[in-house]
Amino acid sequence: MESVLLFVLTQPALALPGADATWDTLLKNPVHVECTEVSGEPFCRSTAVFEAEPQALRATLGSMADHVDKFESILEVQKLGDGDIMHVVMDFPWPLADRDYVARYTQKDLDDGGMILEWTAASHPEAPATEDRVRLDSFQGSWTLTPKDGTTEVVYLWHALYGGSLPNQALNTARKKTGQEALKDLASAAGGLKYSSPLK
Repeated sequence: MESVLLFVLTQPALALPGADATWDTLLKNPVHVECTEVSGEPFCRSTAVFEAEPQALRATLGSMADHVDKFESILEVQKLGDGDIMHVVMDFPWPLADRDYVARYTQKDLDDGGMILEWTAASHPEAPATEDRVRLDSFQGSWTLTPKDGTTEVVYLWHALYGGSLPNQALNTARKKTGQEALKDLASAAGGLKYSSPLK
């Protein structure tokens, strides 16, 4: 019997925005979307307050592959290897090619009942790049859940480069759309939870 050694490579992680980052607001409602740069690399984050305790959201984020039919912006989520590596295919509007990425996910539980779910770009032989999609080789980010008096503040952070033929003037539109759709998809997958912008 032949044994095949599968090599899983994690790409060098980009520096994530620190507490001293300066953010530029792109959108205030229905979610708050803002962007910054770290060493020339763009990052954006979207924030909303969900009318639920963190548990339902934790369960949904911990089993994303089981909820892919509820994610309008995601075409496919495939677990690879031991399950902490996933191949994600994102739906982009025609005539743009769809985007995909491979990432290793790690979860950190917080003392207040919240959670940080981070992902770092990786490569895996079961998910090679293809000609019909744009592979986001450095895509990384996080979900952060923070309990707030019976609700949960959710922050979705992502590396805001999209590659391919997306023109520069369309970047802010794409970033606003990404920030809104990520939180909308989470709300849908978690059972249709209500959410709103944290800004008054």
